[in-house]
Order: sequence, then structure tokens, then C-alpha cells
Amino acid sequence: LLGDLPIGYIVTYLPKALHIEFDLRDFNRNPMLTLLERKGISIAGADQFIGATLADSRLARLLETDVGAPLVSLRLVVVDAQRRRVERLLAYYRADHYTHHAWLSRTP
Repeated sequence: LLGDLPIGYIVTYLPKALHIEFDLRDFNRNPMLTLLERKGISIAGADQFIGATLADSRLARLLETDVGAPLVSLRLVVVDAQRRRVERLLAYYRADHYTHHAWLSRTP
């Protein structure tokens, strides 16, 4: 939310095989990676894919925008130290309220 305006919608999937349960209140206080680490999962890294899509009727309703409005789509696949997939995240953000920032550097 940005004030009262919904600007993003996120869905996270965890493998049932992990046998992890959370208290729903934890999701408002901590990022998912922190919650996973507290459950003993050693996070090694993630593949992140950022793209563009258009709002369908469901996303338009959830994000209070028009059907066909541009959205930034993000897909994240998190793996643990054994390279097992431990989280899959799908996110959609209103393009009129999204900025992607990356610091790029060179090594000599």
C-alpha cells in the first residue's frame, strides 16, 4: 500500500515438503526470507525475473486500476544451500508506482 492505494500484489508459494507452518501475524512483521531462516532454512540465493504485463480483471480490481493497465511483473525462485527450491514468489506492481534500482559496479 501507498497510503490507502494498493500498488502491489504478491503471492508466495512454499513447498509442502518443507513442513513449515507460520503464524499469519509474522507476515506483517518480517520478510519471508527472515521467516524461512528462522525455521532453519539456509538461503543460498535466488533467480529474479522482472518483466511487464497487463492487468486482467482480477489484478485490476485488487490494484484499483483499469483492465489493461501496465503492470511490472516479478518472479522470484529462492533456493537453499542444497539448491532446493524453498520459495516461489509472484508479484505484480502498478507501473505508475514502481521503480527498479540497481547499483552496478566494475572491478578493476
